[in-house]
Amino acid sequence: MRCIALGLLTLALVGCGRTVVEPRIVYVDRTVYVEVPAALTDAHPIAEGPLSHCPVVAAARKAELEACNADKAAIRRIEGGAVPEK
Repeated sequence: MRCIALGLLTLALVGCGRTVVEPRIVYVDRTVYVEVPAALTDAHPIAEGPLSHCPVVAAARKAELEACNADKAAIRRIEGGAVPEK
């Protein structure tokens, strides 16, 4: 019984065919996205107020617009850079 089991095991390990597979190099393109810090994607508040406070509201909106443009510029600087190692 032991001989039969050993014989079957040998046949299973040897296999039937002698197909040789030649190794080859395969190149795979991979897109890696750079993570943008959450602080650069946070929403900016929109200033509101009555018509009598129009100059103050306009100045506050301009300040937030400039901050938003600074965030976009920071994202553009990150976008073209290398992916940081983790």
